[in-house]
Amino acid sequence: MVMRVLRQPWQPGPRWGGPGEAVPGGQRAKDDDPATQPAEERLRALSARIVEPLSAVTALVGQLDPAGESRTETMTGPAGGNLASAMAVPRYLLRALLGDLCLCLAAAAPYMYEDHIVGGSECAAHSQPWQVSLNIGYHFCGGSLINSQWVVSAAHCYQTASRISVRIGEHNIFVNEGTEQQIQASKAIQHPQYNSWTIDNDIMLIKLSSPATLNQYAQAIALPSSCVNTGVMCTISGWGETQTSVGSPDVLMCVQAPVLSDTSCRNSYPGDITNNMICLGYLEGGKDSCQGDSGGPVVCNGELQGIVSWGRGCALPNYPGVYTKVCNYNAWIAQTIAAN
Repeated sequence: MVMRVLRQPWQPGPRWGGPGEAVPGGQRAKDDDPATQPAEERLRALSARIVEPLSAVTALVGQLDPAGESRTETMTGPAGGNLASAMAVPRYLLRALLGDLCLCLAAAAPYMYEDHIVGGSECAAHSQPWQVSLNIGYHFCGGSLINSQWVVSAAHCYQTASRISVRIGEHNIFVNEGTEQQIQASKAIQHPQYNSWTIDNDIMLIKLSSPATLNQYAQAIALPSSCVNTGVMCTISGWGETQTSVGSPDVLMCVQAPVLSDTSCRNSYPGDITNNMICLGYLEGGKDSCQGDSGGPVVCNGELQGIVSWGRGCALPNYPGVYTKVCNYNAWIAQTIAAN
């Protein structure tokens, strides 16, 4: 039986995950190191990344697929694994401890889709002035400023607009540097064909309640003039984890990665890649985006060519990051802005 993993975030406090800080259940973030955890705790941590709060767990069983038919057959993964090999979790910071049921799900779920910057380094301060932080009392996703009043992010980052504040001009998200602008969102618009099952059309537009002041710390990034070519080096940025299961950094991180061929992308994720996705990274692993980077920019030759979307693990060999192919959405972006 196929279970779909819900992809909405658990709600922590204003900051969660820094070294030694309190996390749900009375644990400390430093105890999340897999190397020091007993097996049960590792399973608990895994479940925390892929399942939303316990009140929604019952919705996992017997859900309908996008065509409206009950999925009751057994599904195998790319290597013939069990049903959990088909589970897709976007690069989202999902952290909740859900009890024994979730531990069972986690034990059977090695094929995870996460988000972060691994193998990169601190960006030069304010070198990515289009990068924004989406906040609902804490940073939960990234985004890109495309004009003074609109931000592009990932559809799987969706929250109601009244909950989202957009922080522009950030570098260290836990220090007031005097360069920041914080503006409430007035609209959050997912792509109408976004599919949370396949993560296709993973793009969202956010309208700011008032225009941002454009300056050296806040600048719009150009949309693609054409689709990016294989082999082009791009910059991926975000405040996501720098290693799997390690807390997020305070400062904006950057990594350089090449655009991979469509063939390599599809070979890494058989049956999972649509025409609206591109892969970037290194097949040998080591550099990637990770949890907390979702919705953030992939900038190639000064244009926004990708949005951090999903991937198996973080920087694993043969599993590059998968990104929304922004060049396919120029018309939708223009039409949506004009209508709103």
